[in-house]
Amino acid sequence: MGLASLGFGIAACGSNPQTVYMTTSWTRLYHDIPSLKADADLVVSGYVVSGAAAAETPPATDFTFHVTKVLHVRGAAQAAVGPTISIHQTGGVQNGQTYEVTDDPRFKVNEKDILFLHEYAAGRYFVLGGPTGRFQIGPDGMVRPINDEGVTLQATSEDAFEKQVESA
Repeated sequence: MGLASLGFGIAACGSNPQTVYMTTSWTRLYHDIPSLKADADLVVSGYVVSGAAAAETPPATDFTFHVTKVLHVRGAAQAAVGPTISIHQTGGVQNGQTYEVTDDPRFKVNEKDILFLHEYAAGRYFVLGGPTGRFQIGPDGMVRPINDEGVTLQATSEDAFEKQVESA
């Protein structure tokens, strides 16, 4: 689901033996907003409400995401976008250990984001390009990429970012 598991390595790192960091190769990394938008089934702004473990290996989590604004939707599917959607992410807690992809930190409850999503099953989504389709909205209202692997973006206001998505 969005991953090309060419090499999926797991290694315990750091001083906390309860955290296992995983590495992966993403199917595609995105380096600009137009490419992300072109491949996205849905682009939304909102915040994470909760997360629940998904029964699979490697560990994964299904997060409930409250949609505050739909920025883009492919086709006529907008009527199907409810106030919350399910976001699937590799990483989670299994047998008392936390698993996390090194370049794609697990979502946190109340985290505000703008997400470029692919619908892989009815009402179920994953972030395009792993971390490259994920932008956090900080407490200062500024939008930033989750890491520096994809879109190069200086911190920008949420309104300015939304205009970039709209014009892409």
